[in-house]
Amino acid sequence: MCYVCKIIFFLIPFISFAGDSLDLSIRSETTEAIYTTTKSFTGESKMMIYSINYYHDAPSKKKISYWISPTIMQNDFSNYFLRDKAGSFFQYTPKSSTFIDVNAGVSGYFNKKISYTLDASSSIGRDELASQSFSLGLTNYLYGGSTLLTFVGSYSAFKNIESYYSDPADFQIKKFPIDIVAYSFSSSWEQVLGKKLKMILTGKFKTKSELTPSTFWLSNKFSYALSGEHFVKVGYKLGSENTSQEYNAPFGTFQNNTFSFEYTWEPILELLVSLAYDLDLEVEDNKKNNTKTLRSFDQFGFGIQYTIDDFTPYIKASFTKSNTDDDNTQLIGGLKWEF
Repeated sequence: MCYVCKIIFFLIPFISFAGDSLDLSIRSETTEAIYTTTKSFTGESKMMIYSINYYHDAPSKKKISYWISPTIMQNDFSNYFLRDKAGSFFQYTPKSSTFIDVNAGVSGYFNKKISYTLDASSSIGRDELASQSFSLGLTNYLYGGSTLLTFVGSYSAFKNIESYYSDPADFQIKKFPIDIVAYSFSSSWEQVLGKKLKMILTGKFKTKSELTPSTFWLSNKFSYALSGEHFVKVGYKLGSENTSQEYNAPFGTFQNNTFSFEYTWEPILELLVSLAYDLDLEVEDNKKNNTKTLRSFDQFGFGIQYTIDDFTPYIKASFTKSNTDDDNTQLIGGLKWEF
């Protein structure tokens, strides 16, 4: 659907696994802070996110890896406006400006060629904007690992804010759906094409929800090593919504064509500098008022990281500018510690 930022998590209990007396596993902890601002037709929202990710990598394929990641979000909706039942705009004020989410999961191997991943997340202690999700993934390693086939199925549930919209078809004030549930299924083919070239082809389907029709995505990305210090990635993604299904929202159906490019340079050992650019061309076909709208989004990204012994500090930044003033700015700073 249209350019909207969604954060969905789901909680599962933390599970500990006993290992042998000689533990050769790798443990890592990543602490990250994210600042993001989003400007759209509903106003401007700001968010500060703090997260800690603990990951335990099993020493062999016979054991289980697991991770857990709590996240705290500080939100500023002081310039964010919605419609009420009478059709008038009002400033949205959440019951609490602090959101807490937790993500956790496990992964392992059925045998030498097939691995699995279970991942779940949930919001904690809130009714508005509450979310849960669960996913199961299977990966088949073929031809010595040069070919990977991955299949993922997921469930997501989201509790929306109570708000209303003016229907372009009859100008009646109608209520946005509150409980939004969807399922998605994806498959990907990752193939090593040579010593310097790798490809990944991905298809994804999301079922219809109360807010959006069913959607299909197809993407293809190539990674190429220009030399030992220079690397590039180029990709294309097509997304298209079903135009024949009904849903409860004022906007139309969307088709997106996204072109992406990323360049990474390693000037010295363990120092990586990346530059990225994405061009997203979006066409909205709204049959409720017989209009078509073309939007373009230019996203510029920058990242740098440096590994010192067991520590990897990193900084990422991105800025998105559109021809309709739907803008987004994001700054990320983090530290990964491997022990």
